[in-house]
Amino acid sequence: MNWVGDAPAGSEHFATLPKLFLAGISLLVVLLVATYAKGSVAASAIVIGLAGGYLVALSMGMVDMNQIAQASWFAAPEPLKFGLSFSWPAIISMCLAYIVVIAEATGDFLALASNCHRTISGKDLKRGLLGDGIGSAIGSFFGAMPLASFSQNVGIVGITGVASRFVVGTTGGLLILAGLFPKFGALAVTVPKPVLGGVGFIMFGMIAYAGIRMLVKAADTRRNALVICVSLAAGLAVTIKPSLLQHMHHDIAQLLHSGITTGTIVAVVLNLVLPKSKEDVHAEKQAEEEELNSEYTQPLSEETADPVMASSNTQGEIQDEQGSKPTQ
Repeated sequence: MNWVGDAPAGSEHFATLPKLFLAGISLLVVLLVATYAKGSVAASAIVIGLAGGYLVALSMGMVDMNQIAQASWFAAPEPLKFGLSFSWPAIISMCLAYIVVIAEATGDFLALASNCHRTISGKDLKRGLLGDGIGSAIGSFFGAMPLASFSQNVGIVGITGVASRFVVGTTGGLLILAGLFPKFGALAVTVPKPVLGGVGFIMFGMIAYAGIRMLVKAADTRRNALVICVSLAAGLAVTIKPSLLQHMHHDIAQLLHSGITTGTIVAVVLNLVLPKSKEDVHAEKQAEEEELNSEYTQPLSEETADPVMASSNTQGEIQDEQGSKPTQ
């Protein structure tokens, strides 16, 4: 909503009619392309939506080109530009912040696996979190901020059906080019926020949908309902009313200010503390068996999909670059 409003909350310039129109156009383009196009065009729905919104913004005079003019043509990274020092308060604060990152990344990995119709193991989660940590260490060496997984990409995979790691690698190469050639990076920054907000409607909605889909697979028991409801309410509470934490110690408040972390902690604790009845155990086993049977009974597509890019428009198939059979 802040992207769509593109102004401080409460300002008369927040969510003016031109901004709402621009966000609506971007959203409409994505919906039309994802619904009626096929193949690689449908897989590019998000990019086409951004491009369409950008062109409309240009015609409306809502694109600021000054950033491109002011950016230099080439810039090399400067390792350890700000020096290297160790501070225990900073280290502890960063560890607390990374608990938030771990909680968010774990949710992203699980949602992404759900979108890709894959089962993710604890080993996969550890590898993903290790990748985040190594990336942050290397990035900080070059003066960048610590990294966190980008949740919106879960929605992009759900909309486009593109789950190839080759695409991720190519995008990483583009980001490196944007860092080496600031004018290229400045071009991306000129995309108006209402355009991002319109496209973000779908991306963020897809994240919520992936979470709901995972919850549906869980056993429908009173115990699970209590875990879900209390953790969800706790996460929303600190998000909507941050002042709930104003009398807590600074470090604790910093840890719990994220609804993702608070909800995750509450869910994990309740899941460990609340006892399971015989009915709960039986319902969970039954749910696991049903999910396992559904995986084995899913029909395979008769079409041969591109091993690098698979569109959700072709019967919702998602395939990786290793050439394995696509699953419905």
